Amino acid sequence: MLPFGLRRSVGAARKHLARASSASAGPQDELVPQFLSPAGFQEILADNGVDFYAGVPDSLLKDFCGYVADTLPPQRHIVTANEGSAVALAAGYHMATGAVPLSTCRTVGWGTW
Repeated sequence: MLPFGLRRSVGAARKHLARASSASAGPQDELVPQFLSPAGFQEILADNGVDFYAGVPDSLLKDFCGYVADTLPPQRHIVTANEGSAVALAAGYHMATGAVPLSTCRTVGWGTW
């Protein structure tokens, strides 16, 4: 059984995906990738108390990273030089505030091809 907040988030993600899939319904639409929008993902994170982002830019996360950079104040979104710095910064934020941060890291492997 998922905690209530996580169940609500999963439900919100499904709602966003359902909206996206109904808008693009057509012949062979299963071949069109359907993703949660950056705004929808950030909304789910915010609903769960995430208000600080640190990380390394990534080609797969470029839309989300761009959205966060455009909509959040600079002190809430820090681009780091490497993954270790991102995790350290997020951990320090958590230790200082008790809040849950998000650390984005570059992918390695199939996702980067």
